[in-house]
Amino acid sequence: VEVFRSGSRGTSSPVESSVYRGTGTFFVDRSVRVRTRYRYLVASFDSAGNRSAGMVATATARAVLLLAPADGSKLSRLPVLRWKKVARTAYYNVQLYRGAKKILSAWPTATSLRLSPAWRYQGRRYTLAAGGTYHWYVWPGLGVRSAGRYGPLLGDRLFTLVEGAVLKSAPKKSTAGAAAKAKLRAKTGYAAWLAWTLGEKAWKPYGRSNRSVRPSVPAKIPASWWSRRAKLLAGRRHAKANP
Repeated sequence: VEVFRSGSRGTSSPVESSVYRGTGTFFVDRSVRVRTRYRYLVASFDSAGNRSAGMVATATARAVLLLAPADGSKLSRLPVLRWKKVARTAYYNVQLYRGAKKILSAWPTATSLRLSPAWRYQGRRYTLAAGGTYHWYVWPGLGVRSAGRYGPLLGDRLFTLVEGAVLKSAPKKSTAGAAAKAKLRAKTGYAAWLAWTLGEKAWKPYGRSNRSVRPSVPAKIPASWWSRRAKLLAGRRHAKANP
């Protein structure tokens, strides 16, 4: 087969050229220009070199703005939908379809959206199902969301969740430890905070551990840490005396 291509970007007489010749069953054209409309003619040849009338298809090249997952991906885990940032865009509208039915519409301000295994949309509960095929679209939002103004579609893609896919959300990182430390620092002052920090990071190699909210100094502390603590406290006193 041979593939002939002619492109038009405002020209009245596009030039036709051969872009592929071989025995393959598909062809990916990687030399197109964005916003250019192309006409493709696919012709076959017999053993004598006679060419068929061929079949014609047209397509307009567009920039690839959707990043992941790739179109037609077969996934074994919950996907994170990603796309490129669009200038002067306040938010995005992401829509997810299963077949012809829309099952999700979201308005993230970031350029990604992590899908959950289950959610509610328009009063109904929906879930992602292993073996299901899903179609997603992204539009850029213009101005405030209440205005309902959107730019041109950034693109659309398909993905399939394979049988046996893991459909569980990743556990969220706990912030309880950080909150307890902040509370302790405000309540008991710098010395106790230093004791907590050293207890958690430095005493473990010596078989000591301090995980209580109100720290207590272990019986044995390396001399180097006492020196460091003294220097830090001296610096704090100096800063208070010389504001």
